[in-house]
Amino acid sequence: MAKIQKTQSYAGKSAGDVYQAILKAVPLAGLQVWKRRDIAWLVMVRSGSGSEAIDGNVSARPGTQVTVSLASQGLSEADLLARSELVFAEIGKLVG
Repeated sequence: MAKIQKTQSYAGKSAGDVYQAILKAVPLAGLQVWKRRDIAWLVMVRSGSGSEAIDGNVSARPGTQVTVSLASQGLSEADLLARSELVFAEIGKLVG
């Protein structure tokens, strides 16, 4: 099982604004919003099925840090890192 966790900062943006961008960016990066925990700025995500299934979460934290954590039974860490980079790229486009 491959797992990754990556954090990136978005200076000058509020955590609430970044969280709203996360909600829009996740589907653009090919992941499904499975559950939301708005009070915690947390989005649980998933994608695919079988050996290509991805489960994880994307969260905003005070200080405008975003953490993407992904896991998969059949995909490699490199695949998961690539997907996390897509999430970060889409967030970056949305928050400017």
